[in-house]
Amino acid sequence: MTTEQPPRPLRVLLLQAREHHREIEFEQSAFDAALQGESLYPLSINLVEHPAGLPLPTEAQAVIIAGSPFSVASPVEGFTALRRLLDRMRRDKTPIFGICFGAQFIADHFGGSVAIGADCWEEGTTRVRKIPDVTHPIWSDLPHAFDVQQSHDDHIAELPIGAVVLAENERCPIQAFSFEDGRFIGTQFHPERTPEWYDAVLRSPHGLPPEKVARYCDYTYTMRPSPEAHSLLRRFIAYARSVAPR
Repeated sequence: MTTEQPPRPLRVLLLQAREHHREIEFEQSAFDAALQGESLYPLSINLVEHPAGLPLPTEAQAVIIAGSPFSVASPVEGFTALRRLLDRMRRDKTPIFGICFGAQFIADHFGGSVAIGADCWEEGTTRVRKIPDVTHPIWSDLPHAFDVQQSHDDHIAELPIGAVVLAENERCPIQAFSFEDGRFIGTQFHPERTPEWYDAVLRSPHGLPPEKVARYCDYTYTMRPSPEAHSLLRRFIAYARSVAPR
């Protein structure tokens, strides 16, 4: 009788871009909760503190680019290193999950465009719809429509050539997409966030920008659970394992 071996730890690189260390800590706690129990070798880097000339680690088997208050056009030194890393990950066929800013950055870097400003802003819980007849390993068995957590002003206006829209809503037609044969995935919404996470942030707001706290306070009372969206990070890790070299 053979016993099933546990999966090997997956080398996952989390890239953040925030000025306030308290925000970084809270964001990391959201990812920790979303991926609790997964066998990972995690590494996190704050791009705001990363010199432009210093390469980012390339040995990761999966990369997650988190949200950010910066826009894709912001003069952040670490964004130069991120653009080089994206080109390397494309050559190496490494899976990448971009969230909000991360999705926008992927789209912008590979030839799409991002609209800067609040004409398409979303905050709190919204609903998105899957595009019919579009499949992806982490996407195919989700319901036709499901709730997600949003917090953005900028949005993706145009995708790179070859990218496929996975989800939409009336406010923002590009809510999720895949690129590079599905290895790159982007969501305008935040799958790592939950109403419970927002509650925890607001119970201990010390060190957070006041405008951020006020923005969260305006919407937390209307938030709904979003379990399908929350499952996407685990689905992404399972997908990354399936394509990682043995």
